[in-house]
Amino acid sequence: MKNEIINLNQAFEEDMKSGLGFIIDTPTPVTKKELIRNPRGIYSSLYGGDITDITEIQKRYKCECGETIGKFKAGTICPHCHTIVKFQDDELERCGWMPLKEPYCVINPKMYQFLEIILKPKRLDEMIRFDRKLDKHGAIIRDEIENAKNPYANIGMIEFRNRFDEIIQNMGDKKKTMEIKFVMDNKDKIFTSYIPVMSLLLRPVVLIGNTTFNYDPLNKYYSDMVTNVAYINANNDDEFTYTNLSVLYELQKKFNELNEEITKQKINGKKHAIRSFILGSRMLVMY
Repeated sequence: MKNEIINLNQAFEEDMKSGLGFIIDTPTPVTKKELIRNPRGIYSSLYGGDITDITEIQKRYKCECGETIGKFKAGTICPHCHTIVKFQDDELERCGWMPLKEPYCVINPKMYQFLEIILKPKRLDEMIRFDRKLDKHGAIIRDEIENAKNPYANIGMIEFRNRFDEIIQNMGDKKKTMEIKFVMDNKDKIFTSYIPVMSLLLRPVVLIGNTTFNYDPLNKYYSDMVTNVAYINANNDDEFTYTNLSVLYELQKKFNELNEEITKQKINGKKHAIRSFILGSRMLVMY
């Protein structure tokens, strides 16, 4: 498995062009009464599979005719079609995408880690946070006392992106020459308006008894994130409004937490779910 930081905007375009990608933009994941998966929700029917079947992942191990299934049968020969039982991973390549309307964006979590090294975690957090006071008319008060140690505090994500070169030049740790060079050489991979939502095979959800869901913890992050994305996209305020930039900050925090959880559970965890399922196939898991 090759692990690399990619340009998410470019990956989105390629996925949509190839037919592997689809849009996720609604917080409504499924209609429980009819058990219909919203094609634009985080459990989209476009991922394939059946969330009412607890053996769904086991059924991904099958022969060509589909008569012999199950992981415990992997590598055996089906007595009906005489083909090898193996993991059918075509749907692993499907990827949902949460789009943010212009001019909103977030930082690729992998690149965020490099920015923390260069700018220091607390200072970076202060910059992308947008916690301004409002006057009695609801307008943002822009003449608040500045942070002497961090003149870029509270500028928000959009201004942080627009003044990125200036910030790195003025606030970057000059001792981190290698990290600064890497970040500047890969500026196209820092900001994105498209957030990938990985295959359901790697974050399974199962409907139990037609009433409750048993799902992977990653789905809670995606659920919160799509709610944030939907709010921003539905809010017609401009890029300097208090609410949108504050929600964007919360979205970035969730994005970072999701990245940490994926690394901990799916890549480095005991089950090594991603390593076990990918088996050399192409799939956009994370950033």
